[in-house]
Amino acid sequence: MGSIDAERPRQTSRSRSAPRAVGRLGGAEENRCGVALLPRHHVQAVVHPVDEIDVGDPALLEHGRVPAGRAAEGVARAIARPVVRFHLDQAAPENGPSEKPPAQGSPEEVAGDLEGIPGVELPFQNLLSHAFRQEAPMSRKIVLSVLIVLAAVALLAAGRREAQDVLVLNFPDPQRVMGAVTIEGPIRHGELARLPDIIVPPVKPTETTRLISAGTLTTDGFTYAVLSLNGLTKGDVVKAGTVGVFLVPEEESIIRTLHESGQVQFPLEVASGVSPASPYFASKSERVAVAFPRYRVLLYNTSDKTVTVNLFAYMTY
Repeated sequence: MGSIDAERPRQTSRSRSAPRAVGRLGGAEENRCGVALLPRHHVQAVVHPVDEIDVGDPALLEHGRVPAGRAAEGVARAIARPVVRFHLDQAAPENGPSEKPPAQGSPEEVAGDLEGIPGVELPFQNLLSHAFRQEAPMSRKIVLSVLIVLAAVALLAAGRREAQDVLVLNFPDPQRVMGAVTIEGPIRHGELARLPDIIVPPVKPTETTRLISAGTLTTDGFTYAVLSLNGLTKGDVVKAGTVGVFLVPEEESIIRTLHESGQVQFPLEVASGVSPASPYFASKSERVAVAFPRYRVLLYNTSDKTVTVNLFAYMTY
């Protein structure tokens, strides 16, 4: 069998029967190629339209031989021990498709609830799911605009629920409280200060530098003081006299005047007489106004015996 010119058109098919076949019972005999056993490319032939006739089965087509099996490797050469392998030399797996089809993205779906109990669905969540799961005619901008409006309405509604009424009362006139207050027991409105067992030898009140000092009496916060004095003579009194106390304000200028000139300024005084008839003596209680927060206590004794003195100061408001 001679070679076939692939570029030359084949001969026009014609019938070998009589020009006028009776009943058109005979099959057409045409020059043709053999039957193609395996698929082949580069099959080029000029097609000429023919009249409507009966054409029989063609014979075997003449084609070049092709491999009957799959090649061991692809077109490219093998890559020997690369650092990074791209599987360029491996053929497609014989069983089943490739691991992942090329150029295919993940399905676009709206995420559902996580595992466990589903959360509370917002008012616009159903609309969002419907808009993205189905092909809606409205554009994405319109959907986003609607969602923004719904969110603003939800925020306004939530703000209105949180608002509370506030009642403000103005009282232009002072409140007048009427009633009775009862306190059980006596109401304490004073304080007693004691200066006991003061030893006072004979000293005249004019001898200001020799007056007996008994300390300081604090009267801060009080307005009045009731002063009392009593005592006991040591031995028999021969010459009667007076035992008394000066309360001199504890101020620098007043004390300096007392020491320099012997003048007693703003004193609070209480005194008791001493007689040979009795070794005991006591003064009358004197109520005086308090003018300074502290007073220095100075005592004198005009009798001829040393005496022991107790001073009491009951301070009131």
